[in-house]
Amino acid sequence: MSPHRTLPQQPSLSHLKKQAKVLLKAHAARDPEVVPRLRGYVPKLANASDADVLSALFSLRDAQRVIACEYGFFNWDVLAAYVTAEELMRGASRARREGRTDDAHRDLVEAVALYRRASANPGLVQALRALSEVERDLGRNDEALKLYEEGVAVSRAEGDSLPLAHTIRHLGQLHHDAGRVGEAERCYCEALELYRGHESTPPLDVANAVRPLAILKEEAGETDDARRLWREARDLYEACGVQAGVDECSERLTQLSSARP
Repeated sequence: MSPHRTLPQQPSLSHLKKQAKVLLKAHAARDPEVVPRLRGYVPKLANASDADVLSALFSLRDAQRVIACEYGFFNWDVLAAYVTAEELMRGASRARREGRTDDAHRDLVEAVALYRRASANPGLVQALRALSEVERDLGRNDEALKLYEEGVAVSRAEGDSLPLAHTIRHLGQLHHDAGRVGEAERCYCEALELYRGHESTPPLDVANAVRPLAILKEEAGETDDARRLWREARDLYEACGVQAGVDECSERLTQLSSARP
């Protein structure tokens, strides 16, 4: 039986536990509406009659497994790991905004472990990227680099080009900040290729990838390439209504024009 339910944007483990208890009570009340749900996700009841399904022993653990399977998870423990990781990600985001870097780090380390347990690679990539940023906040750039590289490897295996592009772009920025210009340029160029090759890429993501490459080219003295990239970034920011981006690009282009011999 295929999963037919979608988790809310901010899932709550307590709410899911309540769903399992409601299902348990419905079975105890011999509600016929639970029959296809149990038959679909409780192996011992797969071929049972309606009467046998309603009279079968059915525990809270069984109900939790049904709920997990309906949401597309192998079992309750995997669902719980995923939802807890999502809650930790939200907590880490709040902690970082409030300057509680150590709290954010603790939550993200736990989130990474839980996403691994749930085999939830898209979430794992986000958690690795967020933890990388916190490691940078703490001045641990070597640790940040390892996390970004792992995020790139997981994204490649997952085959989703947009998360891969995001992660490679951030990895490029880390190389750029460390003066590893060649590695940075390779990352920026690959990220741009991925963004441009995906039909659903928001223009702002493309602009944010063009911008650091323009900076890199300007720093390297490759002014023709820099001008071309700054113009492209300016047009993209203008299309997105990001005036700060437009202003920066225009200022850079003016400086490059002034620097001409």
